[in-house]
Amino acid sequence: MSRILMCATLLLALVMGGCEQRREQPTDKRAEALPRKPFHEALEPELYELPSGALATWRAHARHQPALVLFANHPYLDPLPETGREELRDFLRTATPEDIVRRARFFVPDPAFLPPQALSAAIAAGLFSEIVFVYPGTQEKDAFSLEDFQRRALAAGFLNEEETRALSLHDGVIGGRVRGLPLRCVHPEALPSLDKPVILHIDLGYFKDLYQNEIRTPVYDLLHQTATAIRDAGFPALAVTLSFSNAEVGFSLESRFMISDLAELLRRPAALEGGTPRSWTYRAAALFAGAMFMEGRFRELTEEAAQAGPADAAAQYALSLVRFQQGRDEEGFALLDRAVALDRGFALDYLELAEVGAEQGRWDKVLELIEKAAALDPRNPFPRLRQADALIQGGRGNEALPLLDALRRLPWSPRHHPDILRLLEEMMQAAGA
Repeated sequence: MSRILMCATLLLALVMGGCEQRREQPTDKRAEALPRKPFHEALEPELYELPSGALATWRAHARHQPALVLFANHPYLDPLPETGREELRDFLRTATPEDIVRRARFFVPDPAFLPPQALSAAIAAGLFSEIVFVYPGTQEKDAFSLEDFQRRALAAGFLNEEETRALSLHDGVIGGRVRGLPLRCVHPEALPSLDKPVILHIDLGYFKDLYQNEIRTPVYDLLHQTATAIRDAGFPALAVTLSFSNAEVGFSLESRFMISDLAELLRRPAALEGGTPRSWTYRAAALFAGAMFMEGRFRELTEEAAQAGPADAAAQYALSLVRFQQGRDEEGFALLDRAVALDRGFALDYLELAEVGAEQGRWDKVLELIEKAAALDPRNPFPRLRQADALIQGGRGNEALPLLDALRRLPWSPRHHPDILRLLEEMMQAAGA
């Protein structure tokens, strides 16, 4: 039994990435696209939970052979396996946008590819003519290191030895080729001017290494600097895609607002010069108060942000955390439910709270929370696996058996989930099968 629980605990750690957010709308538009300048002209971005899901949008514009301008802390160039590449190309040519989003992740039975392989898959499918990777970091442009990038790229398998040796550095730009395409890795202060159409993608992870704290690098300063730099570059964008990377990648839900707020700035670029929502002002002040250990003021400002932004999911979520810290659990759950209704990406917190409940042996509450998470992401079987484990640990193994039997019948990938069937068999035995 201990081995089963150990496996289930490991799976719970993985499943924290399970729930896709509500506004994710895969598209495959066939109408002729007209380039627009992000943060200069108003446009509607496409939001995805994971960067790999963005291929649903990227593919729709492949006939233009745009450049990809990628703001991220990872280039998504993890190599694809040698076997199955032609099958993947066929999938990317023929799959519906919905299927691309569904299978471009780990937490399905049959992944087609994984988020760190997103750009590798796009290159294999011929979606782009050039890659511009904006490499975040705190170093000055003059200190941009070719050797450091070469070492990391080669060790991670992003580039092969020949591609790595051929890289060169000039004025904050590392130039070369990746799998036959021109590659530029650029410092944030060295954004290039591009005449060709582009796809712009910004991932939450881009800000991870740039952010130090609210004193030295306030979040909203980073957002403003990034947006104005992109505006000033004047990229002719066919589409803008954004990814949260809370699910699977694991960035904190408390930072999720950064992508939502970027999306709003893309819709209303005039807000870069003033007129942002009041909830943002309160949130910025609350973050500063928290950094200064002003806990009372932090709680007051967090409450004011939630009151000022009843439709601001991040503001509702932040207040739910305050209520949980205050021991006002009923209010905390109500606020979390409100945040999830606005943006179901916050449903990840149901699973984290379920783990807390499991440590306390509160199995009824655990099952209630897991059921909420599972209902919001029915394509992800891993919450159901956690549900079965909770039933077994709560002494209700007979109720777990139908769940486990249904899970056993799914088309599990031997490459990505080689041990899952054995785990399910062991859990069924523990459940009393």
